[in-house]
Amino acid sequence: MHHFLPILLLKHVAVKPLTSKRERININFASEFLHEFRGINKNFTNMKIQVLGTGCPKCKALENATREAIEKNGIDASVTKVEDITEIMKLTMTTPALVVDGKVVVKGRVPSQDELKQLLS
Repeated sequence: MHHFLPILLLKHVAVKPLTSKRERININFASEFLHEFRGINKNFTNMKIQVLGTGCPKCKALENATREAIEKNGIDASVTKVEDITEIMKLTMTTPALVVDGKVVVKGRVPSQDELKQLLS
């Protein structure tokens, strides 16, 4: 439960105007702590992967290659296939595309297994 302390501190201090140098330092500390914590914690959490594509052969190949890379390399991740064109267009206009934790990392092609391993590690 202690890892929520910076979030509570940040919310509490941000609600009122900063009046002292000490409060500004506390805000900076909390922000830096959260940034570092998220970076460290990313290695221990389940990665969210989306394969964007409407069902073409390349889209299916990207999904299969991604699932294979995850299984082969023991990566803790959940893979979802997004076929809804309106959802795809919110992220990119090119398919197939691979989205890792909300960021488009590959679009328009199927990467090699080595490249997938590098992208997902």
